[in-house]
Amino acid sequence: MKKKTLYDFRVGDIVKLTVESDAITKIVATSTQESSGSMSGVVTGINTSYGVISVQPEGSTDSKQAFCKDGNTTFVTAAGIAKKMKDIKVGQKVEIKGTISGGVFIGKLVVIVSE
Repeated sequence: MKKKTLYDFRVGDIVKLTVESDAITKIVATSTQESSGSMSGVVTGINTSYGVISVQPEGSTDSKQAFCKDGNTTFVTAAGIAKKMKDIKVGQKVEIKGTISGGVFIGKLVVIVSE
């Protein structure tokens, strides 16, 4: 394990302290830095005001949410035609690529597979 300093911690990191005689003897941190992720399925709901798309993955009865905003997310059809969030409709099949940050899926690319 590589030794770190206090300056290596980031907001949101999960920290476990070991304390002996009122002194911290060990710090173990788990980073909550962004990690990549993806989801695909049928759009079950959309809220353009909040930038949220609900998607039901194939074979699942539950929907998952992706935070997608026009300024931060690229929307395209499978043919490569540029779209906007308002063009997404319930019932369309989509593939969303993005990151998971703090437990929230943030869509960076939304591909409309079927229109």
